[in-house]
Amino acid sequence: MSSSYTLTNTAADIDSAIDRVVGADVDLSSVSTNSDNIATSGAIKTYVDGEVETKKLSTGYDVLSSSSGTVSTDGFLILKVSDAATFFSSTTVTVNVGSAQFRQRLTGSAIGHMCIPIAAGESYSIAVSNTANASVTVTRFFKAFGS
Repeated sequence: MSSSYTLTNTAADIDSAIDRVVGADVDLSSVSTNSDNIATSGAIKTYVDGEVETKKLSTGYDVLSSSSGTVSTDGFLILKVSDAATFFSSTTVTVNVGSAQFRQRLTGSAIGHMCIPIAAGESYSIAVSNTANASVTVTRFFKAFGS
């Protein structure tokens, strides 16, 4: 059984395709975005490994003394809110990070926690209101990403 195949590409097209394979890019750091060459899998892996930044959390927590400020590294604002109020009161914690706003409402004697991601250079502000003027304690922590 024999079959035939008709090639529609010119010799120049085939030669150009072979040249792109033979000249495959093995280092993507200097390749222009308009390169017609293919890239080797090793070149792609090396490039991706270099572009993807792995971040790990640093050890320990910083206690924030102020209810507003700007962070210098990426990390998380962590709040512990203790409300010693009566059952009929409520406490609202409002946290602004950049243009985003986060709220948590506690009713009666309760403890609540908030964990909010924040980027380096972003500002935050924390406000607390209570309907019964009860004793509310907010402990503010910052957990940073290490390098």
